[in-house]
Amino acid sequence: AVITSAQSLHNGANEGTSPGEYAVGSKAILQTAINTASLITSSEAQSVVDAAVTTLNSTVAVFSTQIIVGISGESNETPSTNSVTITWTTTHPATSRVIWDTISHNNASTTEAGPVNYGYANSTTENVALITSHSVAVGGLSSGTQYFFRTVSHGSPEVVGSEQTVTTASAPSGGGGGGGGGNRTPVVKKGDANKDGKVDKYDFSLMMANWGKAGINTSDFNGDSKVDKYDFALLMSNWGL
Repeated sequence: AVITSAQSLHNGANEGTSPGEYAVGSKAILQTAINTASLITSSEAQSVVDAAVTTLNSTVAVFSTQIIVGISGESNETPSTNSVTITWTTTHPATSRVIWDTISHNNASTTEAGPVNYGYANSTTENVALITSHSVAVGGLSSGTQYFFRTVSHGSPEVVGSEQTVTTASAPSGGGGGGGGGNRTPVVKKGDANKDGKVDKYDFSLMMANWGKAGINTSDFNGDSKVDKYDFALLMSNWGL
């Protein structure tokens, strides 16, 4: 029964690069496992039969993850001043994460051999649960800022959605006070990576996403073109302010 089921799955699968197809080469691996299991006869010791069944079931499980996933319905809920929730659907159960930046990477390579996070500066932690309806909250954003993002899911291989944009809400203006009057520009504290006027967990999360990166970076608080322990010290010294 196990061999018949596996062979049926193999025969009904198509290899290719379109959603619903399987990664090229995956059918040959499954067929090899089927052929190997077929060589086991009823005269073999039960332990040999059990091992063959276990191996074939494991191969079928891996083969099932080789299906190409399609992404659609990418959208976002109304953003706050420092966060936004991104939603999308996939044609088959897959993982969830979002990559984002303040500059566009519309022409970036979206192959797995490309740069880390496909060139985007930030990424959420991957949710490894295999689902078809995805929802990921992105925090630590700056108010009144345009962001560019892509959704990322994989059974295998990884699939990247088209680039989308979202602009966070502007921070409310402060009212005029006696003597000075008018709006005041808030002082940006060392450690306030998302420039929301306080140093908190969102700034810490943004720093961890940028840790070790070189060049201009919102988490480079001491201006030495890298995100490291010295920037962490500045964030801690202003924590909660």
